[in-house]
Amino acid sequence: MAITAPTKIGEGTGTTSTTCVITTSVAHNAGEPIAVHFLYSSSLQTASVTDSAGNSYSQSKRTASGASIVIEDWISNGANALASGQTVTITFTGSVSSCAQA
Repeated sequence: MAITAPTKIGEGTGTTSTTCVITTSVAHNAGEPIAVHFLYSSSLQTASVTDSAGNSYSQSKRTASGASIVIEDWISNGANALASGQTVTITFTGSVSSCAQA
């Protein structure tokens, strides 16, 4: 299998909330990895990632810049396809300002 450049499947900008939802703008094929990159406004919170196709995600990196900004990367093996219009949801343990891309 050849390695190709990643395809952005969607982005989300959260208001101050406990979730940030990315609605996919293009389809994602089954079996291809899905990477989710996001930042949020409080190092006192933690996050989890799910999608509407039932894929499992695990955190691959977390970087905190003091107490104010956290950057996280999560990955899924993408076993299940995501159709255009499906969602990837980031859930935080408390209310934060956030933005994300998958």
